[in-house]
Amino acid sequence: MNNKKPYRVLLDGSGITLPGKGVARVQINLLTRLLKREEGVEYFIVVRRGVVDAVMNSENKISGAKIVEIKIRSQLWWSQITLPRLAKSLQVDQIYTQVETPPFWGPPCICHIFEDPEKRYLIPRLVKESWKKEIKQVIARWIYQMLWRKAVSRANKIVTSTNVIRMEIAKKLNISDDTINVLPLGVDRNVFYPVHVEKVIPKVKIAEPYLFHLGSKDARDLTTEIILAYDMAYKIAIKTGVKLPTLIVGGEITNSLYSSVRNVDKLLRESQIRFLGRLTDEELCNWMGRALFCVQPSLYEGFGLTVLEEMACGTPVIVFKEQTTIEVAGESVYYASENSIDSLANAIVSLYFNSNLREQLIGLAFERLKDFEWDIVSEKLHNLIWAECTK
Repeated sequence: MNNKKPYRVLLDGSGITLPGKGVARVQINLLTRLLKREEGVEYFIVVRRGVVDAVMNSENKISGAKIVEIKIRSQLWWSQITLPRLAKSLQVDQIYTQVETPPFWGPPCICHIFEDPEKRYLIPRLVKESWKKEIKQVIARWIYQMLWRKAVSRANKIVTSTNVIRMEIAKKLNISDDTINVLPLGVDRNVFYPVHVEKVIPKVKIAEPYLFHLGSKDARDLTTEIILAYDMAYKIAIKTGVKLPTLIVGGEITNSLYSSVRNVDKLLRESQIRFLGRLTDEELCNWMGRALFCVQPSLYEGFGLTVLEEMACGTPVIVFKEQTTIEVAGESVYYASENSIDSLANAIVSLYFNSNLREQLIGLAFERLKDFEWDIVSEKLHNLIWAECTK
């Protein structure tokens, strides 16, 4: 290797955005640690325009690689046109990307898939969707069935973050699951850790204790369903003479939430539900860490990073019995008896009245988190890249 030119690798950091996004935390933590391993590999990292300064000023600075800024028109255009063109111009030997449709042409590609996109569009909703949304899901699923399998099949290495997803992908592609590498994600313990006092001045002053849910525009986060379950739990507790703490909802919430929940304004007034909007990483830790417990169920997850981050903040978490969540979180979270709104409401009430169980879950969570360290993750990815480099 010493007599050869360095092995050139293009790292796709297009998911890195301003703080507060899970995919940004994944890419920053993984790529920055990977770049610390210098063994005859020349790295190029591509990021969106406008985020370089934010990344370079963060605690996990990107260094040790040549940074290329790009403008992304659309995810599909990026993966099939811009990314392979960029790889060709830089004369790289390999691409590492986390896009679901890796390029059809260009140098060999390591494709890191977090979930089965076809299955994502088949997730049943606990609250009925509008017919327009259902049609959009059918069209999106049809497009992915045409493009996704062919694109992923072209990758010279496929990586997933759980065994559950590995088996799903292997079945869809009709290949042996032994050919797919499993690379679990990690939790940045410098960002997410137990907080007993306010570490930042909150946007809204809310008395403790409170419950917390990190929502988003993604239907899988079940924000609508959680609001309905909390309202149901609130009414159950009131009948016993107890008033449940306020439910705090963080994250970008689409306006369709209001059309999905009938009389939502009345629910917000009666049940004391508060929305905070998008939060930075530091604000997330602040709200997660001081919550009595978090409510974070999902009907389908590729990994469930948010659940691990809430666990790292020393906060118990209520979830659904979803296969990936079971693999990742094990017995360190509180499972609703069934994947339904009624069961979720009962779980909220049960965990609120069981302080001993909450303390037990916190201890189990810290032990479980030992299996999810970013240094271990980056070492495994480095070994995959280096194996190709030394062929």
